[in-house]
Amino acid sequence: MVLRQVQVNWRKQMCKEHKCFRKFIGSLNAESSQETYGYKMQKFVKYAVSEKLIKNTEDFDGLLEFDGENIRDNLVLGTNLNISSMGIMMRICS
Repeated sequence: MVLRQVQVNWRKQMCKEHKCFRKFIGSLNAESSQETYGYKMQKFVKYAVSEKLIKNTEDFDGLLEFDGENIRDNLVLGTNLNISSMGIMMRICS
């Protein structure tokens, strides 16, 4: 339960501070979908930072710099985040 609350707090903080993330999460209607995709996005940005693909875990705009092939390859390596959800984020944020 504690981990879930940490995830909820992180998602709320990112929504408050980052328009791109807020629009991505806001496009998901179900709370359970917001939890799932929020967690997977957090997991992916940690991987992206470790691989020096983005500057920090709040660099959601840096994720938009990836080309299609780069996104696909890194999603496979970094997380099981559904590739279509990353496409959704790119369309919403651009």
